[in-house]
Amino acid sequence: MGWEANFIIIFGSLFGLILLGIPVAFAFMLVVMVGYIIFVGGWTGINQFIFGIFSSVANFNLSPVPFFILMGELLFRSGLALVCINGISKWLSSIPARLSILTVISGAFFGALSGSTMANTAMLGTLLLPEMEKNRYNKYLSVGPIMAAGGLAMIIPPSALAVIYAAIAQVSVSGVLVAGIVPGILMALGYIVVILIRVWLDPQSAPSHKMEGVTWSERFRALFLDVAPLSLICLLMYIFITFGIGTPTEAAAVGAVGALILVILYRRFSWQVFFQSVMNTIITTAMIFFITCSSTGFSQLAAYTGVTAGLLAFVTQLNLDPLLLIVAMLAVVIILGCFMDQIAIMMIVIPVFVPIVNKLGFDPIWFAVLMLICIHEGLITPPFGLELFVMKSISPETKTKDLYLSVYPIIISDLVVTALIIVFPSIALWLVSIGRWG
Repeated sequence: MGWEANFIIIFGSLFGLILLGIPVAFAFMLVVMVGYIIFVGGWTGINQFIFGIFSSVANFNLSPVPFFILMGELLFRSGLALVCINGISKWLSSIPARLSILTVISGAFFGALSGSTMANTAMLGTLLLPEMEKNRYNKYLSVGPIMAAGGLAMIIPPSALAVIYAAIAQVSVSGVLVAGIVPGILMALGYIVVILIRVWLDPQSAPSHKMEGVTWSERFRALFLDVAPLSLICLLMYIFITFGIGTPTEAAAVGAVGALILVILYRRFSWQVFFQSVMNTIITTAMIFFITCSSTGFSQLAAYTGVTAGLLAFVTQLNLDPLLLIVAMLAVVIILGCFMDQIAIMMIVIPVFVPIVNKLGFDPIWFAVLMLICIHEGLITPPFGLELFVMKSISPETKTKDLYLSVYPIIISDLVVTALIIVFPSIALWLVSIGRWG
């Protein structure tokens, strides 16, 4: 059979299983197992499949993941994340739409610690939405910023999703992590600009309210005691990764140990917090490793059956402008984001898109940043963006129409950042270029 028939069989079977309701990771694993048996043959295929699984998990690139997850679990379960948010809030007391801007800053600060857009959205919604409703914020300035800030979880390091992307795409973990810093900051600034424009156009959408009785001494106390320690941990990890002082794994270990030390120093340590954090880390890490096994096997199967080579040849023969192909691939990612979880999207498109990107001569780290941003755009794109349903479950009284209208300015802001990175790749790559990757 030609590569076209193999492509139809493999991807048709995969999407058929997903439509039947089988979890994506298990659908991938089943397709890969059966595919190896059919295309490679009997026990030879099974042995090669097992060897591929072993090589995918015995991968040093994945080792930062459990440390990043443990760090986030400790900070969230101990309550230190909320302490830091309250500390930041004291410095925003006189800014218009203070709570909306606080949501974006908190998302930028803590989003990476959860590594999940859905988890970050749920946390910010639970913590900040009741306060915004209490102060009569317009829905556009409450649910919109929460969903916007959720997307920063996959861009600003330390991001577990960026590590997973790098492991599947077989590119530099350090490179992908560092490349997300400037685009993530640009995204957060874009959200703040959107909030300020909305308040300027409609001052009543976010009634003015200041935190009463907050003195300057209390602000500086909150800055140095509540915000600075966690900021120092993030800064140390950035320095370790950017300047090659340590590997991403060592940087992640520094973050996890630093978080544990802070939990103890702030007298928020308990064996229950520690046990729950470790158990959730183990469960989440096992799930991620299983997903990586499935995705790696899928990539190898596509290569063995000639699908990857066939697609590369097909794309090359199209003679289209390379940037147009990049835009088309990013559009596919946004569309998939309307229906699938972020990891599922990466599992499907990375084995197909990354070889094409390499063939076209583009920087794979640059494309990684673009793809992560577009995944978030898809997750908040009406009518089926999964993050919209998460927000609806957190705020069931919010009308669907209001949810849709609240995210359109956010999507436009993200598209502007995406366009800037396409036109000026140095936005994502300049920090990577000054790093030492020895």
